[in-house]
Amino acid sequence: MRRLLAAPVLLLRGRRAVEPGETPLPYASALGLLTAVLLGGALVAVVVVAVVVPWPWLRTTLLVIGAAAALSVLASWCAAVVYPHVVGAEQLRLRQGAFGWQDVPLDAIARVSRTPRVWRRSGLVSDGEDVGYVLNGRTEIEVALGQAVPLRLRGRTLHPATVHLAVDQPAAAMQAFGAALRGRTEP
Repeated sequence: MRRLLAAPVLLLRGRRAVEPGETPLPYASALGLLTAVLLGGALVAVVVVAVVVPWPWLRTTLLVIGAAAALSVLASWCAAVVYPHVVGAEQLRLRQGAFGWQDVPLDAIARVSRTPRVWRRSGLVSDGEDVGYVLNGRTEIEVALGQAVPLRLRGRTLHPATVHLAVDQPAAAMQAFGAALRGRTEP
């Protein structure tokens, strides 16, 4: 929760959770329209509540709930901006905004391809031997794993054959993967 609430502050300061030597793989642009719609809806609801509800105690309660909902939506989008997926010298760090991350060692990656895929759901999704970090029902990058890597999904530990990622710039992501995979040390 602390990371979620800190995300707007980090974004205003222009900071990202990317260490030196890591390449960010941003994914937040797919959330921009949804965030704007939800914030607009929250604003309309707050105005309607302020005008229509005659009881001060109920009006105050609903305004606080509306403001908290708007802050939560905004903070979630900021977290997606501030905490992108990253490719480092030794691992691919998969993130879900401020809600956690999972590392995949580069040595476990067999290949990476630009393979658009449509999913039935969004979020962190499991589909047989695939795990997807899905936004708006789509992913663009497929990371095939050459060895078992445990990934946590809703209380279960999975060992997927592939991980699919939604990213803002697939071509830049492919370049980042290419550079990182060329630079890894072979056993």
